[in-house]
Amino acid sequence: MEELLLQHVKPGFRSNPHPSLNPETGRKLWRPAGGPYGHLDHLEGQTWKMRPGTITLVSWCVRHIQSSAYEKLWHLVIPPVMTLLDDFEMAYKLQGVRIVSDMLNAVPADLLKRTGVDVLLFNSLKNCMTFLRNPETPELLRTSVLAALTLVGRSAPPGSAERFDRLCAILGDSIIGSVWVHSSGDSDALEASIDVLPDIIKALDIGAARYLKALIPQLVFPLQPAAGHAPPIRLQLGSLRALAAVVQACAPRMCDWKCTVLEGVLKCWVTLMDSAAEGDDVLQVKVALREVCGQLLLACPSMQEDEYAKLLQVDSDMFGPLLQSDDGNGSGI
Repeated sequence: MEELLLQHVKPGFRSNPHPSLNPETGRKLWRPAGGPYGHLDHLEGQTWKMRPGTITLVSWCVRHIQSSAYEKLWHLVIPPVMTLLDDFEMAYKLQGVRIVSDMLNAVPADLLKRTGVDVLLFNSLKNCMTFLRNPETPELLRTSVLAALTLVGRSAPPGSAERFDRLCAILGDSIIGSVWVHSSGDSDALEASIDVLPDIIKALDIGAARYLKALIPQLVFPLQPAAGHAPPIRLQLGSLRALAAVVQACAPRMCDWKCTVLEGVLKCWVTLMDSAAEGDDVLQVKVALREVCGQLLLACPSMQEDEYAKLLQVDSDMFGPLLQSDDGNGSGI
């Protein structure tokens, strides 16, 4: 493995040393080499792009390095990985994220911390989440968010301020502050950002409550019928799954939001029932709608005798399948 990296990988990246890494040790530099514009020099003369098979070889090596061998090979592995991750072309970025995901399965957490590379990786992965309006944006979003969550889980202790701050950076800065602000018209990017929300919410738990003012309206919006066109059913399904995760994690705060959530669920349910639409996707949406109602009831038990009871009185044929369990006594979970 060392011979492969020395003879066939390192030569291709020698002319482009990563400005934030010591190439001899694989440690984070206190100050980027080359001054404030060193990252631009790093992007010139990329001879590694002229060497066919180099990236495939880096990926193969990362997938086959034993955990105990990373210490010895670190200075040979991390420079090309970081170079890929920080490249200006999205295709290379995406390959870099995939390699990082594989690496995080085996690399020792203490090695990431001691070398300071955990900080570099997190910042680079977070930067990947801001590359929008590109055909590869959805896949880059999904893979970079999941890789960043794995990195946080490996490098930041549970319950620590560091862990909380990094998770908030993923959700608050990258998803809400970047994707949702700048890609509101890009349904594919929006769908990708919502697909990864349950994983982020699960990691943040009740800490996600600070973002409810952004989360709830965004997730409820695709559930409501829009004039002229129907929201993509995959976006509705992703929004419902994320909504269920938010309601479950932030249960102590749901009494303030139950009416907003329930209104969106009811509008979506009535639209589906009136349309008599069928198919696996429609069935999955109906199941997801019931799941949200069930999570709402767990968070706000009084809804059983209040909102749910009133809806059943108004139209039990319409709302019974949504709000009642198979035995007719519970909600739709």
